[in-house]
Amino acid sequence: MRRPAFLLLFFALAFALIRTAFFDTDRSALTSMEGNVARIEGVVCEVKIKEYYTAFTVKCGNEKVLVKVKDIGRSSLRTVYDYIGRRVRVAGSISIPSGRRNPKGFDYRQYLKGKNIFTICETNQYKIKAYEVVYPVRHLISLIKSAFYDAADGYLSDEDFAMTAGILFGETSYLDDDVYDSFRNNGIAHILAVSGLHVNMVYDLLRKLFRKKTPLIDIFGILLISAYAVLSNFSTSVLRASFMIIMKIAAFHLDRRYDSLSAISLIAAVMLLSDPYLIYSSGMQLSFCAAYSMAIVSPWVTNKAAFLADKRKSDLLYKTGKAAAPGLSVFAGTAPLCAYHFLTFTPLSMIINPFAIALAGIILPAGLLGLAASCLVPAPVSDLFIYLDCSLLSLLLKALGLLTKAGTMFAGSTSVCAPPAALLILYYAFLFFLLSEGRYILHRTRRYFELALIEILLLTAGSALPFALKISDSIFPWEYGTAKITFLDVGQGDCIHIHYGGKDILIDGGGSYYSNIAEDTIKPYLLKNGIKDIDLAIVTHEDQDHCKGIYELDEIFEIDKIVTNKDVYGVKTEDENDSCIVSSIEIDGAVFLLMSDADTYREDYLLSAYPGLECDVLKAGHHGSAGSSSERFIHSVSPYFTVLSVGKNNSYGHPAPRVIELLETSGIIYARTDECGAVSLKKADDKELVFVNAARNRIWRIPRQPRQNTLQGP
Repeated sequence: MRRPAFLLLFFALAFALIRTAFFDTDRSALTSMEGNVARIEGVVCEVKIKEYYTAFTVKCGNEKVLVKVKDIGRSSLRTVYDYIGRRVRVAGSISIPSGRRNPKGFDYRQYLKGKNIFTICETNQYKIKAYEVVYPVRHLISLIKSAFYDAADGYLSDEDFAMTAGILFGETSYLDDDVYDSFRNNGIAHILAVSGLHVNMVYDLLRKLFRKKTPLIDIFGILLISAYAVLSNFSTSVLRASFMIIMKIAAFHLDRRYDSLSAISLIAAVMLLSDPYLIYSSGMQLSFCAAYSMAIVSPWVTNKAAFLADKRKSDLLYKTGKAAAPGLSVFAGTAPLCAYHFLTFTPLSMIINPFAIALAGIILPAGLLGLAASCLVPAPVSDLFIYLDCSLLSLLLKALGLLTKAGTMFAGSTSVCAPPAALLILYYAFLFFLLSEGRYILHRTRRYFELALIEILLLTAGSALPFALKISDSIFPWEYGTAKITFLDVGQGDCIHIHYGGKDILIDGGGSYYSNIAEDTIKPYLLKNGIKDIDLAIVTHEDQDHCKGIYELDEIFEIDKIVTNKDVYGVKTEDENDSCIVSSIEIDGAVFLLMSDADTYREDYLLSAYPGLECDVLKAGHHGSAGSSSERFIHSVSPYFTVLSVGKNNSYGHPAPRVIELLETSGIIYARTDECGAVSLKKADDKELVFVNAARNRIWRIPRQPRQNTLQGP
């Protein structure tokens, strides 16, 4: 049974990779309506309450639309959840989800594609109309959940309510970022996202209540698991665990042997064939890698413990190994993926996880009992029951909170560089093969040639295929392929990363009053690209959109040295643009002139101080504003390529139409970070310059002639 299941899985993996790498198209008819108002009609199948809006997932035919509705919030939970299962009509502005904005950064568009969502509709509560219930079961279950929420909200603090919603139903939108980060940094965030662990807990609870294994009880169990899947919005891990339990029940009643590896492979293959974009879903990857680890690594650890216990005549050694096997196997299966997706690595999670799971094992049934009481028990009795239930939940959640704080105290910083994608693939290929029964049989039967051939094929495929399928930037699995210079997308601001000659330099770091650019953008970009520290950070001047990100980064990342315009000029002038640092760097024979916020006065000074000043690539001054990039300056430096670092829909009107017109009439190719995201140098030689954006859907090939560095002046 295993061989057909594995072959089907390999076919599904190949299909998903090829489909998403070479045939990545938007299947929505609404994409042509981008920027316009459209009317859509469909059935609401999911609701998530965010801080500033409520997100409705509306199924319209064969696709889904993410509808963001303003002015509907947590104060009317029953009203919001009443939409689930109903037919709705919505009028709103259509937009296409943003793709990857910085190299190896989060790809929101691809994430939504994994949910069969290709467009977003923004509206308000007055432009969404609800009609009849189309899915009565889903609608009823959502009302039951909202009734429990309304009852629990009166007895639980905001933090306890948020953790209860996360542990019971995987709804983390109520959680503060700091609380969720503490769970993630301790490696126990899986208890806040309904997973196979939760489904197994629900099924085990049922098995303990009804010890006899009869068809009627198993049918009831399947119905209960299905209802729980609806409550958790059909998350990938819940579907995987639910189908595994259903297959196990079917195997028992059909008198067939149940093989967990075959079940996992078959379920993964079916899910990937139905939606290839799931291959990039972190939930899908974590769920199935954890399941494979439990099926492969855990028995290996247990057998090794038994072997050592028998050798040393120690029963305690066997019991210890058997108890540690699940934690070790899950850690081996998920830790590299957590480092890749979330940039965290927490070995302490092997110790914390058993306690967290034990607490979750009490919180889950307690919460589900409260859920049942809120809809089945009459009001006076149910109020008392829910009060007692919430009091118990509050105590358990406080214990869980203390556990995460203790873990944070002892674990310290857990931020790590993400492993390269190809190296990650090789790790899992060799982990599962080397600990598999197949490798053991080949070794015991001394079929060393076949064993070596398989290992060579795994090594070759793991290195070459990720590069061929555009998953990796290098043929060598340990290399990150980081560009030598990247103009990052930090919204309205400047941030330039230079990775050259074994050094990493940042010129400015953006900055916003409303967000922490360093935490949200710069640090993830650096760690995703294998950058552990910055050798030099240059703050060209003290405007917020240039300096704030550097100072924020200095608090959470290692920066060896920071140079400011005051260090260069000695004093700061009243107008920061008069004393901003203008820099030039030569990379592979190409001269880059980085103008910061220099205005036309500073441009005239440069032309007089450096006669014959030219460059190959120009970072336009002051985001392409009307007060910079004069016609005289542009014609004098005559760049082949110009980068305009600007924020999307910024309030300053950058870049100025005059500057765009000047570049176009001068025949200068340009790129805007608001339109295409970060811009990186891919290749530079005597014949051409090649730049690419972060999403890899825009490539600029610029013919050039070699120039001498003409920065010779006073």
